[in-house]
Amino acid sequence: MQFDEIKIEKLSRIHDTSKFDCGDEDINEFLKKDALMWQERKLAVTRIFVYNDEIIGFSCTSADSIKLDLEERKNENGLDQKKMKEVPAIKIGRLGRSLKYKDQKVGEFILKWTIGHVLELSDSTGIRFVTVDSYPKKVEWYELFGFKQNLNGHYKKSKNVSMRFCLLNPPK
Repeated sequence: MQFDEIKIEKLSRIHDTSKFDCGDEDINEFLKKDALMWQERKLAVTRIFVYNDEIIGFSCTSADSIKLDLEERKNENGLDQKKMKEVPAIKIGRLGRSLKYKDQKVGEFILKWTIGHVLELSDSTGIRFVTVDSYPKKVEWYELFGFKQNLNGHYKKSKNVSMRFCLLNPPK
């Protein structure tokens, strides 16, 4: 695969998402049935990754903020330990890669592109973290790219694992 041949486009009605299959029915259904509606209602924006006229993956982002425990704030460079209880972020709400491109680093490409895109946005608005609510089985994968689990008790109620990536340490 030639990563420089991948086109990244904002999802629109012209895109046929019906054949996309990442192996996870919840993520497939989101792209096929909900992503465009969420986008039209200004709840999230979905970008699709197209290779040889085929959707090979996507990422969906929205505004977010995260709550950090005192110990977490101490470990994050430059955060006021007493006043900054919530910190601005952008959430990766969904990320999917076609099963056809498994083991070709397409998911890694999508994640790194999305972090880079958020990093660019942070030049014009305050964004400190990229967040994700990871499936438990994907936690180690996100950790490979520098994501940390959020320890605040607020996030313990979910079956997914709340994680953050600090934009002060972008991926290479």
